[in-house]
Amino acid sequence: MQERAEGIRARGVSRGREVRVEVDVAGRLVGITFLPASEGLSLRGLSEAVMAALADARRRATEQVRLVVDETLGADSALGRRVLESYQQDTTGGGAGGGAAASGPAGGASGGRPAWGVAPMPVRPAGWDGPGGSGRR
Repeated sequence: MQERAEGIRARGVSRGREVRVEVDVAGRLVGITFLPASEGLSLRGLSEAVMAALADARRRATEQVRLVVDETLGADSALGRRVLESYQQDTTGGGAGGGAAASGPAGGASGGRPAWGVAPMPVRPAGWDGPGGSGRR
């Protein structure tokens, strides 16, 4: 199950088909394409299109996780429900303390890893070399 979940990628498209994005299982942006319909959009419009596409991709990733859990554990089983709850908390920042670090033994996690098996990965701007760094590589 973990290998299948870690390989999940989902695409989402904005309502007006201005932007297409791809996210990984944790909902992190891994790709973005500005489609021809994005030409002439205001910055606000472009921002809204990106966020709409991102929400669509994350929804699709969640559907894929549910499918994997259902096929391997049964989404209606106690363990399947716990895994899905842990995934939702980890990807939405919900739960006690929020984020993946909130998953503990009750969710089946160990070593700070969520019960569904994907460790959190920090997102940093390109060239970021830590606090107090020059910002250059």
